[in-house]
Amino acid sequence: MRWLNNERKRNAVLDDASHLLRRFGFVATADGILSVYPVGPTLDYKEVDAVLKRLAAEGCDRSFSEIVFELGTVEWIEVPWTAVIARFVDLARKSRARLRLVGLHGQPAAVVGFFDRDLVVSSLLGTRAASSSSPVPDNDRVSA
Repeated sequence: MRWLNNERKRNAVLDDASHLLRRFGFVATADGILSVYPVGPTLDYKEVDAVLKRLAAEGCDRSFSEIVFELGTVEWIEVPWTAVIARFVDLARKSRARLRLVGLHGQPAAVVGFFDRDLVVSSLLGTRAASSSSPVPDNDRVSA
């Protein structure tokens, strides 16, 4: 019966990965930038946590010089919104790659603005000159 348990675990892992790929897009560029963008208008703590854990487990901070979270489509960060920001801050502190949050507006911008005196949050909001190899088309890009 061990095989049945292993099959269930493998199916659970595949289901989790499939769910993340339906909720988030990932684009890697040749110049070492990984862009992650939510597909829908809400940002959920469990989904953010799962994505950030997956990025850490895969060693993305060693493979990419920068990880950009394109949040232009996000209209709402669900409760507990402080925990969502804390997850980004935690990864930023541990990561070798530079992390950035771009495209913030409305409630998500207000949530992040609540922490604007924190140096790590300020670094997450730092600007970078737009690259010609930007993974998101200019008409879809929202400036921070």
